[in-house]
Amino acid sequence: MKFIMLIILAFGIYSCSEEKTYLGKEPVYMGEPLTVKELLGKKLLNSTVQVSGKIYNVCKTEGCWFVMKQDQTSLRCTFESPTIFMDTVNLHTIMKVEGKLREEIIDGETSVMYAEQAGEEKPIMEGNKKRVPVFVVSTILLKQ
Repeated sequence: MKFIMLIILAFGIYSCSEEKTYLGKEPVYMGEPLTVKELLGKKLLNSTVQVSGKIYNVCKTEGCWFVMKQDQTSLRCTFESPTIFMDTVNLHTIMKVEGKLREEIIDGETSVMYAEQAGEEKPIMEGNKKRVPVFVVSTILLKQ
């Protein structure tokens, strides 16, 4: 009986000491991470991928969205779950995230707000609505 208790205790200590390398869902993507330009160029809608890029801007109130950039190409990112968020300490660092690219239909006012947050010029709207790519993050990878 004592032997079984020692095994259970040893297993419990080992499992608690294991360092997590991600926040959110366990990563499932096995390929190389894409750059922001590669992801937007391939238009891999609704496919789980990893993206690596520099964090350009972060929601300063809750960390509920952030903008990733590569050169002049930007990607707006939101979160699948409110249990994970992007901290402002990550501004201007290169990070990897996993999730799915989706399209969002936005109006002119939202388009202007998104452009300002991405550090871009005011967009020219054709019509009342515009489709924009949004990356929905399920996992933040902590180890590069």
